[in-house]
Amino acid sequence: MKRDYAYEYDINKLIPLAEKEARARVNFIGVKSVPKDGYNHCLFTEYFHRAMKRLAIENELRTF
Repeated sequence: MKRDYAYEYDINKLIPLAEKEARARVNFIGVKSVPKDGYNHCLFTEYFHRAMKRLAIENELRTF
């Protein structure tokens, strides 16, 4: 599979926005992790991935 440098560049530009959004949500609720199925679930990671997916769809880098 050939690397798509333009896609990587465009996705990487979204990282700071997603990170800022995820940090704001975690700071707002005041909890970094919650117990889930025997482990601590990191809320920052969850919110970061949700933001990245939403931003990628909004910027037409993903379709779903």
